[in-house]
Amino acid sequence: MFTKHDQVCNPWADTRARLEEERIMLQRIADGVPLPDVIDHVLRAVEQQSSVYLRTSVMSVDDAGVRLRHMAAPTLPAEFLAAIDGVPILPTAASWGAAAHSGTPVYVDDVATHPHWSPWREQTLRHNLRACWATPIKGTDGRLLGVFSNYYDVEHMPTPRDIDAMAVVVRTVALAIERHGALQALRESSERWHGIFQRMQEGFFLIEAMRDQQGVITDFRFLEVNPAFEQQSGLHSGNTLGHSLREIISNMPEQVMETFIHVVETGVSAQFELAAPHQGRDAWYEAHVHKEAQSDRITVLVLDITARKAAESELWAEQHRKNFLLSVVDQLREIHQQVDIEHAACEALGRYLGLSVVAVLEFDVGTDAARVATHWLSEQAKAEGEGITADQIGDEYFQAYENSRTAYLSPLLASQSGEAGPIAIAIPLRRWGWPTGMLYVKSHIERRLKGPDTAFVEEVAERLCDAVERSQYARVLEQRVESAIAERDRIWRLSPDLLAVANARGQFVSVNPAVRAILGWTQEQFLAMPLGDLAHPEDLPHIRDNLLLNEEAGQKVRHLESRLLNKSGSYSWITWTITWAHDSFYLVGRDDTDFKLQAEQLRQAQAALLQSQKMEAVGRLTGGIAHDFNNMLQGISGALYLIQRKVDTGKYHEANRFIATAMDSAGRAARLTERLLSFSRRQPLNPKPLDMAATLASMEDLFRRYTGEGITLTCLAEPGLHIVKCDSNQVESALLNLVINACDAMPDGGHLTVQAVNTQLDADFLHQYPDVRPGEFIEVHVKDQGHGMPQEVLARAFEPFFTTKPMGEGTGLGLSMIYGFARQAGGLITIDSAPDQGTTVRLYLPRYEGPPANSARRAGRNASEIDSLPADAVIVLVEDDTNVREMIRESLMAMPVRVLTASDGEAGVRLLADTQQVDLLLTDVGLPGLNGRRVADIARESRPELKVLFMTGYAENVVDGSEFQGEGMDVILKPFSVGELIRRLRGMLEQNVSDASALDGLSRSTRSRSALSEPDTDGPVLQ
Repeated sequence: MFTKHDQVCNPWADTRARLEEERIMLQRIADGVPLPDVIDHVLRAVEQQSSVYLRTSVMSVDDAGVRLRHMAAPTLPAEFLAAIDGVPILPTAASWGAAAHSGTPVYVDDVATHPHWSPWREQTLRHNLRACWATPIKGTDGRLLGVFSNYYDVEHMPTPRDIDAMAVVVRTVALAIERHGALQALRESSERWHGIFQRMQEGFFLIEAMRDQQGVITDFRFLEVNPAFEQQSGLHSGNTLGHSLREIISNMPEQVMETFIHVVETGVSAQFELAAPHQGRDAWYEAHVHKEAQSDRITVLVLDITARKAAESELWAEQHRKNFLLSVVDQLREIHQQVDIEHAACEALGRYLGLSVVAVLEFDVGTDAARVATHWLSEQAKAEGEGITADQIGDEYFQAYENSRTAYLSPLLASQSGEAGPIAIAIPLRRWGWPTGMLYVKSHIERRLKGPDTAFVEEVAERLCDAVERSQYARVLEQRVESAIAERDRIWRLSPDLLAVANARGQFVSVNPAVRAILGWTQEQFLAMPLGDLAHPEDLPHIRDNLLLNEEAGQKVRHLESRLLNKSGSYSWITWTITWAHDSFYLVGRDDTDFKLQAEQLRQAQAALLQSQKMEAVGRLTGGIAHDFNNMLQGISGALYLIQRKVDTGKYHEANRFIATAMDSAGRAARLTERLLSFSRRQPLNPKPLDMAATLASMEDLFRRYTGEGITLTCLAEPGLHIVKCDSNQVESALLNLVINACDAMPDGGHLTVQAVNTQLDADFLHQYPDVRPGEFIEVHVKDQGHGMPQEVLARAFEPFFTTKPMGEGTGLGLSMIYGFARQAGGLITIDSAPDQGTTVRLYLPRYEGPPANSARRAGRNASEIDSLPADAVIVLVEDDTNVREMIRESLMAMPVRVLTASDGEAGVRLLADTQQVDLLLTDVGLPGLNGRRVADIARESRPELKVLFMTGYAENVVDGSEFQGEGMDVILKPFSVGELIRRLRGMLEQNVSDASALDGLSRSTRSRSALSEPDTDGPVLQ
């Protein structure tokens, strides 16, 4: 493999030649030659020494350790190298990936047939490569570094000699990779430490001893200096290296030189502190000196300890000040006269700080006068004639006194560094919490006061005030007690509120004079009256509960409203604040009688306003009803007049047209009444379990009759929609009215959505609807893309007779009827709308937990069966309105039944008692005397199976119909048609209870479809 026929048998066995090659390779690495170039040189040598045509490559492991990247390949084509660059380390990734994965050599003699080469086979064969031997490259620690590969243009497997030769190459490449990595790490470390050396804040320098001919050290030469030391020593950057220590620092202390020499001679490290000027200030440095082994070199680390020295100095000074303060306090404690205390403090402070003048100034604010209470002068001040008198106390002192804070007095002195400071200060003296004077301090002219001095003087002034207060404590305390008692008495006497004290048994033991102004009683009369006589009987238990001692009595303030008897015999409202302390209850009472009277007057005014608003609404309602009913009555009366004329002239066939007119007007009146009852929530309903999904599905075709071609209708119901319990007729009517309103709002077309979903309404959402209980609801929303409503129209949407439609096109009862139905059914209705944003009306109905009603309907009957009643049936009719009673009796007499009538409840009861056979009771609910329900109850006492059909148009107790619906009972709403009445009677007479319910549903559905075929479009144009 690696041997040419004209060379020695095994050139790699020549150890000296191999070592020379390795030396040259390592030298190239040390000289900074890139690693790929070094490896490339090695591989070229390998290929040149091969006895057969050989191409080689080295691939390195990437940083993540999961792929092989190209490093060196002297003779392989670039296209092939690009194809294999980044090959994954996997057992199936050709020879290289498998060798890297297993850590052992992988030899493939024929790339064309080996299965692991399939992804790279085409590229490999294109460049005439048939065999590939891959050997892993490992470091001395066993870590995978890369893969060495041999490529041949013929099928070929390695011999033992080839394997040995490859091992030599792999070891050489591994040595190059590891040496390059080590040198690279060393360079980075060197750069890192050099950066730290340059950036460190501590000064550092390396110096070498300079000896004379006798070997004695005479100086030191700078070898290395960092910028921090140059800044500390004030040297110019870059001008230090190569110069001697004495040359650079001419005033170097001999003690420092001796320390350096001692370290060099003995090898013992040293540490010392040195004070030196730096940038106009005194600086302190700490030096750490160490000798380098086997040389005359020493390293010096210099730390700036100026701040530490200053802190130590301040700490010592602070401790000394504290000791002084303790001694002064002990000294002042033994003195009892104020003037002696002040003089002793002034003298001690002046001597300690070396001051010139220390004085205590007192001010009389009322007369703007000041005096020197006491003062102390130093010997120098006495000699120079310094001092302070009242004439020297000017405005500057008074201003400092009024501001009550330390003031620097002019003039100010400047130091050499330019920092200004005072030579005199004034510190306020506060005794018993009030300013009483000033402590005046002045230093000698050659020394200004510093910040710590000012703080220390302020602390001495505070100790001075404490000592004076201590000496006067007994006298001041007595004065304060007397003042507090006098102040309390003034408050007790002058307070307009009722102040009282009660003992632990709840008895009043003291009360202030305000009791006479508030209640009219004298203090003696009030205290003599028992609590039972003073307090209103309704408030007495509450008062006693609040005036009973318990565990929490002293921990909280109680509030109480009660009525107390005044001398005039009436009661006054008193609002008490009560607290417990010192074994007594302390009470403060405010007279709120006038406030209560004003509140009651306000409530009455609000009630009057509400009644006025109600009357206004009734007025609008009455006017609207009168207008519509007059039109309907005109239609009825006019039609009847024309019918009479046609009958009188014998033109009977022409009368039919006017009969239809009269019936149409009557039907309109009935629908108007129904809507009025619905809005007032007094319309009798027939609530039954209702499947809203089925209802929407059955009404979709009806909705489409009104949407037209320009409106796209979407009718949806959520899967698993809950059941509701309500009147199906009212639900259908409400939905149809909402759809018609939405269509009216979209004259140019649009999209209309009718959707039913399950929802949950919580208390927060329903806080505006206190009569609606939180829980599960069904939400049916009708959403259009119309022109929307402004806020002023939206606010009146549910008002009766409010409409935006043109005159004559609506009564304004559409939405009001839906509102009344929703509230009557236990739900609510809301509207969301804005101009040009469409409208969404949401109808919420409460969920019903039971099953839906049986929707089965009986097969249709022929007309003769529907319009007939069972023969020989006996019906008792109880109706107080003569016209209605005769109309019903006459209508039923045409049937093969017997009809017995009564005009009131008592007559009905007697008729039922006297009649042997009664099959059905047909009675009005609102009867004079006994009402219809009571008549039915009395009749059923003797006839439990008696069927009862109630008639009503309005009744307070028939709102939900539940009281009048039960086994064998039902309700029919006035006005009704004769055909409807006959169908209801026949259903009750012929069927059992379950069949009767089914037939009742059929009749109601028939009536609903009849009504829906002519929908009411009188609602307001609210869009």
